[in-house]
Amino acid sequence: MANETNIAGSAPASPTTYRVLVIDNYHVPDDDAAHSVGPFPTWEQAVEYARRRTWDSVEECREADPHPDSVRSQFYMFGESCSVHGDGGKRYSARDELDYFVANPATKEQRSWVQLQPRADGDAATGR
Repeated sequence: MANETNIAGSAPASPTTYRVLVIDNYHVPDDDAAHSVGPFPTWEQAVEYARRRTWDSVEECREADPHPDSVRSQFYMFGESCSVHGDGGKRYSARDELDYFVANPATKEQRSWVQLQPRADGDAATGR
């Protein structure tokens, strides 16, 4: 019963939001190697942003030499890797898809992460 009183007397819980951790592989030893982007209103939006941003980084590494071993090596040295951490240990790491990204060049849409980035007002940018 005490819990019911506390719940009824408390302010409504705020909706869950998600943040994407962006890791700059080139600066991994440095304190400023990572920053977060968000909030994203849903898990799916955060994951899609992380996925597109990482795949775009892989494509930038592909420009110098399209051989898969070179792309992977360039990514580990200079790429950006993104992850999302959610409630209850829920986790997505775009790095887990690296083999797929290296083997499958992305389309323009698969690389377009900028329009998904939240603006200061909390909405995703429209890309217009």
